[in-house]
Amino acid sequence: MAGGECGGDRLLERLGREERTATGKAPPVLMRQYAVYRLSGSPWPVLVLQSDHIRRMDTVVVAPLIASSEQVFPVGRLHPRFVVGAREFVLAVQMLSPVRKSELGEEIADLTDHFADISNALDMLFHGF
Repeated sequence: MAGGECGGDRLLERLGREERTATGKAPPVLMRQYAVYRLSGSPWPVLVLQSDHIRRMDTVVVAPLIASSEQVFPVGRLHPRFVVGAREFVLAVQMLSPVRKSELGEEIADLTDHFADISNALDMLFHGF
């Protein structure tokens, strides 16, 4: 720049050198589809249903995994069962909901291998087959 003025990139360079305090928690921007997370304030873990390609929103669509001993309305394809840890859960896909990414806690399982069962439950919910 003329006259010895600092360019915008130099300003960014200086800003990048400032000391910052770590918050202790990684930003919740990398929520993975079919990953199971603890949800703050909920007794049940949740399964992320939203595509990984939708990242700019601060919410993500999830459905709860309810302990099979508590689930009284299983309907075949609509409510697939999964083992997470040592417990069996039922996907309550009819209870899907958006939650703020910041409400998601620790990732506790990955159900990517069960893509077909999850997809069938969503088809059953939205299309009836």
